[in-house]
Amino acid sequence: MSSLLGLLLLLLASLSLSLGYVEIQDDSYERIPTHEVVVREGARLKLKVSRYQNRDAYLAHWYHNDRLITDNYRNCRATYGELVCPSMTPADAGRYDLWGHSRDNVRTRLATAIVQVEALPGIRRPLEPSAQVLIDTDEEPFEERDDCFCSGVTGRCRTARFLYRAQKVYNLTNAQGIRLPSGSTTDRYLSVPAAYFEKNLLSSYGGYFRFYAPDECWTERTKPCMVLVGKDDLRLGHVLPENNQSPWVYVPIRESSWAVLTNSTDPASAPVSKFSFMSVLSRLKAIYIRAPNDRQSTKRASDSQLTVDVASAQNSGLGWIGSVEECQCHPGYRGLSCEYCEPSYLRKYDAFSPNGLCLSAHDLWTMLKRVHNISDDS
Repeated sequence: MSSLLGLLLLLLASLSLSLGYVEIQDDSYERIPTHEVVVREGARLKLKVSRYQNRDAYLAHWYHNDRLITDNYRNCRATYGELVCPSMTPADAGRYDLWGHSRDNVRTRLATAIVQVEALPGIRRPLEPSAQVLIDTDEEPFEERDDCFCSGVTGRCRTARFLYRAQKVYNLTNAQGIRLPSGSTTDRYLSVPAAYFEKNLLSSYGGYFRFYAPDECWTERTKPCMVLVGKDDLRLGHVLPENNQSPWVYVPIRESSWAVLTNSTDPASAPVSKFSFMSVLSRLKAIYIRAPNDRQSTKRASDSQLTVDVASAQNSGLGWIGSVEECQCHPGYRGLSCEYCEPSYLRKYDAFSPNGLCLSAHDLWTMLKRVHNISDDS
């Protein structure tokens, strides 16, 4: 059987300075290689996966029990396909996964090791806290940051934890064909209902839209191939870059890949800010994808699908998300970005915040009485 990926798993399990190791090599990669490893407490663990580039995988990262291994994680050192933990403890046992990204940013699990740590007898060690206590202890604090969106409510946020990548698919055969003005002419687009995505794609930030692009996206690169419309009719467009030649398009859901449109489909010169981009995602009104003009292309494109990356609390195997924010919301707000109001609170739009303010029914009534000069005796 031909080898697509060479896996070398080295276990340094000696407690002395002499380096004893067990070498395991698996040349069968029709399935994801998984190995069970046993190491003594205090021993050094080394996991190495080589030649993973043969599977079109790059930027490989190690995870321990679905948590990204960073520079300060349990003193382990992760360098692409190699992971070295100098002194294993019972708390280091568990599942170690190596994930890689393709050139199209598709995530692939390359290898898995199930590691057991044999505790040494006669050693007194501090009691391991429960999983919940450990999570609370390691929890990243909220910080005042310039890149927080938080619906304009607060500037304190952090990276949302325990969210995993999932995908939501819309069948473009159900999309309605419309025409949008472009200068003196009109162009055909497919209208995808924003309600299908609950009019909120904040958890998609950092992910991708994926769809089959018609020829018009390539031949008319001055016009957007995709358009997003926010609740306040702010229109954002994505024009295919010159180096993109694949018929399947991956559109990054980041502000740097979009531009503000002066009208329906004419791009403006000013780029879109992160706050404006997130505002559109939080109150999405419409999604338009360029449609072909000839019938043959229409059939080909309409048979494709729009795939959107979203966040989920369930791990479906697509990996962990590190691009979604979690905000420290004031009372009356809920949602990762404070985009919703708590029950018994109502959203009031005014000049103070384009995303509105969540006010209690009592506060809203007090404000309306003051604005309209209504006395309590009325």
